[in-house]
Amino acid sequence: MGCSLRYVPVCNPDISFDYCKTTAQEKTEFQKLTRLLEEGEKTSFTITHTFQMSKKFLTQMCPKLNTLLIASNSLTGEEFKAILKNASQLHELQISYGSDSIFESIDKMNFELPHLLALDIQYNYGLTDKRISSLTKKTPNLLQLTLRFTNHITDVGLENIAEHCQNLISLELEKCEVTHSGILTVLQKCPNLVSLTIEHCPRIRDEGLEPLYLKLSEDFPHLGFLLH
Repeated sequence: MGCSLRYVPVCNPDISFDYCKTTAQEKTEFQKLTRLLEEGEKTSFTITHTFQMSKKFLTQMCPKLNTLLIASNSLTGEEFKAILKNASQLHELQISYGSDSIFESIDKMNFELPHLLALDIQYNYGLTDKRISSLTKKTPNLLQLTLRFTNHITDVGLENIAEHCQNLISLELEKCEVTHSGILTVLQKCPNLVSLTIEHCPRIRDEGLEPLYLKLSEDFPHLGFLLH
């Protein structure tokens, strides 16, 4: 089965290595990737399907990773935890379609991610208020948070995010079960927030977009916001 793991140095996003070839070609690409990492390139790495070569790469070379994008439900919780533990310089993490085991492993993480600045979680219906709380406890320096199609996230989750990530400057929410109250809690506890995007959150739409718009305009004039 072909895999499409992409390696992209941050300084040159047009370079990529595609791991959907023969075993011999995979090994050649892997050696190139390892050499570039050892030379100190800051990197981003995308997982769309996991296989043994990628797991070996991630466990060995994680300390060099700058950005990691996971779009696979075949990564186990233990593998996910091992990757994060070794990725001491990870600045950006995106998880799409992750398995429940990934989020179950978050509760068992006994280490922080102090360098993580941006977290983007999409289409993960296993993400709950408890799990986002466990994760954000470990990301005290987070600046950007995006939660899309995570429909188990409520005001309780937002309150925990606001408590743990008070340096946030950007928050994007789509298809979450949050209300006006949860949004205002974040704004009160995260004074550096300058960008807020809320899209298709049904409970906010039920309460009305106009009252929230007026409240934000009057009480938070520095804030750039988008409501849908």
